[in-house]
This record gives sequence, structure tokens and C-alpha cells, in this order.
Amino acid sequence: RFALTVGELTSLAMPVAERAHFLLESVKALSEEHAPLAISWPMLERFDEPLAFMEAETGPLQLVNVRLFVLVSPDAVRTFVMDTLGLSALGMLDLQLHFRGLEPERMATYLYSLADELLAEGPAEGLHSACPIDDGSEVLGATGVPWMSRYEMSIMEPRRGVVDLTPEASFSAR
Repeated sequence: RFALTVGELTSLAMPVAERAHFLLESVKALSEEHAPLAISWPMLERFDEPLAFMEAETGPLQLVNVRLFVLVSPDAVRTFVMDTLGLSALGMLDLQLHFRGLEPERMATYLYSLADELLAEGPAEGLHSACPIDDGSEVLGATGVPWMSRYEMSIMEPRRGVVDLTPEASFSAR
């Protein structure tokens, strides 16, 4: 029994989609050769079943995980924090949403879709090059109205920079 670690050292200057492609193709080739029992993505806090991974369409979104946390206040009010892991590993900012009254499944689909758009666009140029979304700008939200975006530190571990998306007041948990 053994473990094999795959990483990248020289591809930081490449476009995000190209980096993701090379990493995913490397993992697929090694999986074909060594038939692992599982594929562990520590930076995504996820395991993949090798056969499903091998059959999946290769794309940068395979390197993104959406997580859900349920927060319960002392007065038993439930709110949710949902975030992505993976964009930060590719040199971008992850996404974060702190909400109430919205369906978590719908919000997960929204975050995956937004992450896919960001990966296709790649990091912006300039001072804040880690994200195509500008700090303080509006982003079309899952409810069809604009949501405010802000750069901040993540609520949940691991601590990292995120784009925090704030839905309209009736759904915001801020």
C-alpha cells in the first residue's frame, strides 16, 4: 500500500484553465496506471471515487468543492454559511455566502455556476488580481437581483481570502 502525491511547481504563470487541465489530466493518467482506492483532494476537503472521476468531463470545476455549514444561534435561529474550496488553490479568491431562507441546494448550484464563470474568465489584471469580481461590486444573485460583493477573510476554516456575497436583506444572515 502506498500514497502518491501530485502537485505543481512550475505552472503558476499559466492561465488557470490550463493549469487545471494539466493537473486533472495528470491525476487521471496516474489513476489509470495505479488504480487507486480513492482520490483525495486535501485542499478541497473531498474524496473522489476513481472510476467516477475518470469518467467525468475534465474541467476546472472538478477542482472546486462547495461546503455547507448550519449555524444555530442561542435563540435557535438557523442560518447557513456556504463556501467554495479550490479557487484559492488556483490563485483566486474562494466564494462565501452567509444566508437564511434560501434553499441550500439552489445556493450550491449558484456557487458552482459562479465558480465556473470565474474559472473560465481567470484572475483579473492589476492590484487585486485574484478575482474577476471587483471588491464592492454587484453580482447577479441567485434570487435574480444584484448582491453586493466584498473581499474579506473566510468565516469558516481554512482561513483564506474570499469574495463574500451578500443577498438582499430578507435573505442575508449578516
